[in-house]
Amino acid sequence: MNDNSFLRAYGAHFDPEVQGRGEGYARGGAVTIVEGSSDGVRAVVQGSQRYDVRFVSDGEGLVASCSCAHYAGGTNCKHLWAVVRVAVDQGYLTDLDTLMAAEETQDREERPASSKPRELT
Repeated sequence: MNDNSFLRAYGAHFDPEVQGRGEGYARGGAVTIVEGSSDGVRAVVQGSQRYDVRFVSDGEGLVASCSCAHYAGGTNCKHLWAVVRVAVDQGYLTDLDTLMAAEETQDREERPASSKPRELT
């Protein structure tokens, strides 16, 4: 994974096994970005079937969907992770990275002194 604030934050919402399988789809060329911008993508993932994936920021949060049964069951799927990885690697979703980086910085600045990591001596 590259150093991308959005990928770090969003990746925390995926089971590691699902994320790993999505990485395989991303590396294997199974993802085609149909439409992409700085705040969203629409893509197709070719697995055992063709899956339609959408991922967009609506200004209040992230809205994602995948046509697979795993996602319909209420769990983030490998297809969604694969699309996010490819989208970031191709230069899409940059607004989300900027937003997450700003939130990470704000969180660090607002953290009380007692919760800052202590220095090793």
